[in-house]
Amino acid sequence: MTRRAARTLPIAVGLVLLVLLVLLAAPAGAHHLGFIVPPDDEVTLGYKRIRSFLKAGRFELAARECGATPLGRRLDEASRRAPPDPGGEVRAAIARRDVPGTELALARFFLVILRGLLDEALSRVQDASLAPRVKADQALKLLAAGWRYYNLADYTIYQRDVKAALGVRLAFEDAEFALGGGKAKQARYDEGAARRTLEAFRALVSRILDETAPGTPAGLRRR
Repeated sequence: MTRRAARTLPIAVGLVLLVLLVLLAAPAGAHHLGFIVPPDDEVTLGYKRIRSFLKAGRFELAARECGATPLGRRLDEASRRAPPDPGGEVRAAIARRDVPGTELALARFFLVILRGLLDEALSRVQDASLAPRVKADQALKLLAAGWRYYNLADYTIYQRDVKAALGVRLAFEDAEFALGGGKAKQARYDEGAARRTLEAFRALVSRILDETAPGTPAGLRRR
């Protein structure tokens, strides 16, 4: 070994170890489905601020975060589209100083967003004016955005219904595979399978929303 190689070897080994440490420290959810979770947007940052306010018992600040903010506007938009009313649910739970209720209401809000993104993905797949590759690419981007939002709700859903939470993860994987995404070599865009998996996924999200709705018997809301 040359003297130069001897000097550079420890540096190379150190870089390899650093990369390994970064990979080991990365959250498991960030690459659970082969997706790279997109960066936070203003809505997800607002959610994280509310969580920190709830932990500190600062309910007035949590309520303010649901006001004239990107998160507040998105809550109102989700409520205007159709039942349920996530904006009203979140604000009512904060007013009651109900931390678990607020967390569930926020999880339901992200499920509503996810359902809307699945509707958009399905519309891309069914759009006859788009080429198959374009359909797949656009639907995969919408699916990845849905995973980012659902990832924030996953723990709350998992605590209440393990089967439902696992079902959502499997539905993501099925839809991703049918759209030709993921790491599996055999994944290919299949329009019929993509339509079926997205429709089944949307139906699952709707069922979870029904079973976690305010006023639903406790046996369904927490399993």
